[in-house]
Amino acid sequence: MSFSNLISFSPWIPGTCPKVKKFLRNSRPKKDDSPFLVFDVDDVVWKVKHWREKMPRVEPYYAVKCNNDHVLLRTLAALNVGFDCASKAEMETIVNVDVPADRIIYANTIKGFSHLRRAAELKIELMTFDCEEELLKIKEFYPSAKLILRLKVTDTSAFIKMNDKFGCDETEVPHLLDVALQHDLSVVGVSFHIGSMIKDPNDYVTAIKMCRKVFDAAEKKGISMYILDIGGGFSCKSSQSHIKEAFSERVI
Repeated sequence: MSFSNLISFSPWIPGTCPKVKKFLRNSRPKKDDSPFLVFDVDDVVWKVKHWREKMPRVEPYYAVKCNNDHVLLRTLAALNVGFDCASKAEMETIVNVDVPADRIIYANTIKGFSHLRRAAELKIELMTFDCEEELLKIKEFYPSAKLILRLKVTDTSAFIKMNDKFGCDETEVPHLLDVALQHDLSVVGVSFHIGSMIKDPNDYVTAIKMCRKVFDAAEKKGISMYILDIGGGFSCKSSQSHIKEAFSERVI
């Protein structure tokens, strides 16, 4: 689907569902049982605008794994949103919608050799790591990459927790920074992902304080960091807009 054949439907106006059904009946082959997606482009635009109003210093990056619909990706690209990719296929998809490489992060702490090589070919420099083995792999296949160290952080209020799968312990940080220095690798920042549907914004306060310690430790080693990736997990329920504002107050 392209922008030229988007249909104007407002989900908030009575009668929208019958219009969608009529459009599908008239435009889809009768024996086509493939899945389809109906979404409100205006709502996507509003959400990006709302984010930038509430958190102007935090640049949003969209996780492609969430929904890779072509129209959605092009809409976000037109709004100058960044993209979080976890695989070679996702990186190629985003490059193909004309997003520059410097607006893409390869946010997978365990990367396949071919995926690293493809990132290098596409000049996607920014990527995450959380262990020594990954640093050695990056040294071999993409030594000029710009690296972000992913930390494990407190996730007590997360509905879906991430720290059992990703991130290094705070105690591992000095060693990993030393390994990066030994191999002339560029570590430019720190990331964390508390989890999904965070209820308590104070978890972000705790995580950012930990990141501050890592920035300070890196500076003592002569490493200049300038990126703090605060992950996802923001509540999406409209009734919880006050929590978003609380996040903004505490994070900013």
